[in-house]
Amino acid sequence: MESVQRRCLKIIYPELSYADALFVSGLERLDVRRDSMVRILFEQVKKPNHVLHKLLPFRVVDTLLPVTRDVYHYRLPKVKTARPLRSFINYCINKRM
Repeated sequence: MESVQRRCLKIIYPELSYADALFVSGLERLDVRRDSMVRILFEQVKKPNHVLHKLLPFRVVDTLLPVTRDVYHYRLPKVKTARPLRSFINYCINKRM
């Protein structure tokens, strides 16, 4: 998809580089745009009134252990392959959004 966007911008702005064409047209690279959309959606899912909020795997806090600096509220499930880590919720938890 990025190559299609790159080709379209090259046709529209033949004298500009890809970065300059993105700036002039007001577009972002697709990976940046996709990452910001995922971040916004995950922030919505974190709210308790969201339909998908119950799917978040919360970390169980042990009160006997000392609190570390890294207090992230969600735990990544243990899986045997990398495929489940590419799902939406696991991807967001792994990226610590």
